[in-house]
Amino acid sequence: MEGPLIDHDRYPYSIGGAGFGGAPASALAAIKAMGVRIMGTANNMAMDADITGMLETIRMLDEGGIVHAGSGRNLEEARSAQFLGTPKGVVGLVSVWAMDSARRDGATYRIGDTGGHPGLNALHLTMQGVVTAEQMEQLRKIRDSIYARRSEVFAPVASVPANERKDRLQLFSQDFVVGAKPGDLRYRMGPDDLREILRSIRNGKQYSDFMIATGHCHQGNYAFQTHTYDNDVPDFLIEFAHKAIDNGADVFVGHGVHTLRGVEIYKGKPIFYGVNTFVYQYQWSLPQTAGGEMADAEELMLPTGFAGSRVTQPERMESLLTESHFDNGRLTEVRLSPVDLGQDLTRSFSRTGIPMTPQPAMAEHVLEKIQRISKPFGTKIKIENGVGVIRVEAAQP
Repeated sequence: MEGPLIDHDRYPYSIGGAGFGGAPASALAAIKAMGVRIMGTANNMAMDADITGMLETIRMLDEGGIVHAGSGRNLEEARSAQFLGTPKGVVGLVSVWAMDSARRDGATYRIGDTGGHPGLNALHLTMQGVVTAEQMEQLRKIRDSIYARRSEVFAPVASVPANERKDRLQLFSQDFVVGAKPGDLRYRMGPDDLREILRSIRNGKQYSDFMIATGHCHQGNYAFQTHTYDNDVPDFLIEFAHKAIDNGADVFVGHGVHTLRGVEIYKGKPIFYGVNTFVYQYQWSLPQTAGGEMADAEELMLPTGFAGSRVTQPERMESLLTESHFDNGRLTEVRLSPVDLGQDLTRSFSRTGIPMTPQPAMAEHVLEKIQRISKPFGTKIKIENGVGVIRVEAAQP
C-alpha cells in the first residue's frame, strides 16, 4: 500500500507537507474487490499525509478487515509481524522500508515514558560510493586540505585516526570505498535495525504457518543511473532477503523501485527482488489546477520531468503477478504472469495505470527480460503459453 488512504469527509483539507492528499476512502472498496486481504504499509509514500494520514490509513484498513504490517504508533507496532487466518493456516507478514539514514520517517521504540514516535518499520542504510584507489587518494587529499583548517574553530571535528583504513573514507557526509568499478553503489544495513527485523520475522514464523517478508526498496546500483530505472539488485537486498529466509520467511517480496528485478530460489524458498507496481493511480491534481495551456493529463504524458517519466517510461508500466505452489510445505513451482499497465501508450489516459492482460508480444518481452535478469541467481525460467514457469527440484534433506 504505497501511500495513505484518507477519508476526505473526515479530513476535507490537505494534510501533510508533500501536497499529496492520499487515495480516497472509496479506494478501500476497490482494494477489497481485488481480493487483497493482507498488505505491507512500510514505504516512502506512507507518510505523505504526515502522521495523521498514516494513522488514518491504519484505521481504514482495520475497519476494512485488511491485515497490515509496517507502520504504527510506535516501532513495536510497526516492526511486529501481523497475521491473517485462512482455511489452510495462519499467514504472517513483516513489512520493511529500506530507508536512507538521513530520513526521519522511521518509528521509534517506547522507552519508559519517552519515545514511541509513530512511523514506519525502517531498515536504515548507509550508501557507499565506489571509487578507484587513485581516486581515493585524490579524495583523501581534499579531505586533508579541509582538515588543515581545523585550528580556525574552537570545536573542530575529530582528528584522523592513525590506523585509518586506506580503502574507505567519509567526505562531505558521503562514504566512499575502493572498488573495481567507479560509480557503483554499495550499502550498509544498520545493524540494530537488521537484528530486530530478523527477530520479528523469526518470531512471526513461530506464530504462523506461512511467513512473508517484504521490503520496499528504491536503492540502485549506479551513481550515473536514475535509481528507479535499475533492473539490477542492490547488494544489501540480496543479503537481507537471504537472512529473512534464514530466519523463517517462506517468501521474500521486493518492490518500490518501479522496475522488474530478478527471481531467485534460495534454500527452496522464492525471492522476488522486484515485482514493480500493480496499479498506478493518476489523480494528483483534480480539479484542474490554475495556469498553463496543457491539461494535467497532457503534462503527465510528456516524456521528460518527474511526472511525465512515470507514464512514458516503459520500464514503469510492466509488472508481475507471482503464484507459488507448495506441496506439504515444499516449493514445487513458481508461475510468473506479466501485467500491462499501458506500456505501449496506445490506451486512453483514463485506462493508463490499470493492470490488464498483455498482448502476446509484450508478455514474451517481459518474460524474456525476467529470464535474463534472473539468470545470475541460477534461476531457470521456461516460457509456456505467456507465463513464466520455474519448476523446483526436491531439495536435499
